[in-house]
Amino acid sequence: MKNKNTSVLESVIQEAWQESDLTKAKKIVVEHIENSSIKSKETVLQNIKTINSKERLDYYLANSLLYFEGHTINF
Repeated sequence: MKNKNTSVLESVIQEAWQESDLTKAKKIVVEHIENSSIKSKETVLQNIKTINSKERLDYYLANSLLYFEGHTINF
């Protein structure tokens, strides 16, 4: 069974992936992260600010989810 944090993260990421507009997708994620208690909040928010394409945001979110679950993609 998945823990609650993973489920919330997955739902936020799914919502951002479904949004085709980069600005709106970033807003979805930022609003969630700002209200969370994750340890790397400032780093994540700073990284999201520097992303300039929807594809790169989607990649970042996928890698973030994998990292949270204990996996990573080398890039």
